[in-house]
Amino acid sequence: MSKFFEFYTLGLLKDRYGKKLIFQAQGNYGKPHFILIDEYNELILDAKYKPRYQNGNYDIDDVRQLSGYARDTKLLTKLGYVLQTEQDSAVVDCVLIYTDQKAKITLPENLTANEIDGFTRFSQVAAAIPIITF
Repeated sequence: MSKFFEFYTLGLLKDRYGKKLIFQAQGNYGKPHFILIDEYNELILDAKYKPRYQNGNYDIDDVRQLSGYARDTKLLTKLGYVLQTEQDSAVVDCVLIYTDQKAKITLPENLTANEIDGFTRFSQVAAAIPIITF
């Protein structure tokens, strides 16, 4: 189900951001699900199909994973931080997108509005999976 949610999230993001979205960009130490680069954002995003996010909780391992991507020089280069001095001082926004059937089936305009307390430039966004009832 987590792979399904990842691809569902890819569809939501592609519909809104098109070619500004990079799917599974290869870094030095892994591939975040998504990188978004537009005139307003330089984001690293990851889709998580984990019920704990619905209660306002988060998984510290997920936070660490995205934090690592935000410091990966190969990914920083893709985000436009080419010079070593830029990479050394870059603080990239990270977003965890999680499933919650109480949320809308669309993503909010501002992906970074719901910050996770205790972290700098780290947010979470809920998205519901459409369900067909018979």
